[in-house]
This record gives sequence, C-alpha cells and structure tokens, in this order.
Amino acid sequence: MENAATYLTLEKTRYDMGLDPYVDLVIAETTSYSNQQQLANLQIQRMSASVALIEALGGGWDRSQLPSPAQITQKPPRLRRDPALS
Repeated sequence: MENAATYLTLEKTRYDMGLDPYVDLVIAETTSYSNQQQLANLQIQRMSASVALIEALGGGWDRSQLPSPAQITQKPPRLRRDPALS
C-alpha cells in the first residue's frame, strides 16, 4: 500500500509538471484506492475469522464484556521499570 501511495504522489507531481497525461494520474489514484479497499476487506476477513475461531472453540461473549470505543483508542499506560532489575 505504501508503494501505491508513493506512486500516486510521484504521478501527481509528474502531472502537475506537465510530464504525464491525466489518464496516468487517474490510473495511479485507482490503484491506490483499490489497495485501500483490499486492505479493508482483508481486515474484515481477519476479524470475522477470529470471531469464527472463538465461537468454534466454544467461546463467546456478551456486549457488556467488550471494551468501549474510548478504551480501544486510548494509549496503553507506560510500564515503569523496576530499579532493582537495572
């Protein structure tokens, strides 16, 4: 995905400089958007497979056990180093 983003940036620059036609820019944008969509689909498949595995192993949960959106997005606390271990 990083390569597609780099390709898009370079292509925008080349188009702005008049070196490449607009169609090349559209192809670069299409490639970048396609890669982003593919990544999102893979992430969905991974999450779905994780849920299926948990259910197949007999696990489950109810909604009250899930973390809140705020808990998911917060940074984890920094670990304190024990001076005795240094």
